[in-house]
Amino acid sequence: MSWIRTSPLILVLLLCTGCRPNDSDEYGFGGGRSEFDSLVDEVWLVDNFEQVDALEYLEGDQELIIGHPELDQEYIVPLCKTLNEMGATTYALVPMYEDRGFAIDILVDVSKVSDGKVRDAIETTDESFPGEMRTAWGHRWMTFYPELQDGAVGDSGIEEP
Repeated sequence: MSWIRTSPLILVLLLCTGCRPNDSDEYGFGGGRSEFDSLVDEVWLVDNFEQVDALEYLEGDQELIIGHPELDQEYIVPLCKTLNEMGATTYALVPMYEDRGFAIDILVDVSKVSDGKVRDAIETTDESFPGEMRTAWGHRWMTFYPELQDGAVGDSGIEEP
């Protein structure tokens, strides 16, 4: 069978199994929820990042929003506490290959809490945050990263693609 003839079948199978294209696309990840979970389990947590308890990490000297620790304390720490109280587990994703003084994302194990509650908590924080909470969703994992209004990622010199 050619790709053209099989692609509608693949799309129907993906839709029927709950793995919709662009299901987790707010963050720019174009795969579905299962693909996002695989990315986290098989790439991020194996080769690139270490999971560190988010509250311990952010209440120390480390930052998520580089150059803006006050924003971490005002928005991210309370959000992580709220998510933990709901039954989710929050981790800071720390690069294995860089200075450990900053995290890349907050990774949340949402396997024991409803998506709706987590989304509501993030949206509540996002309403007052001076920027945008960008998210990606899997079945087990979700991640969020606060992007400042001007598009800068803190003062790290890292540019958004």
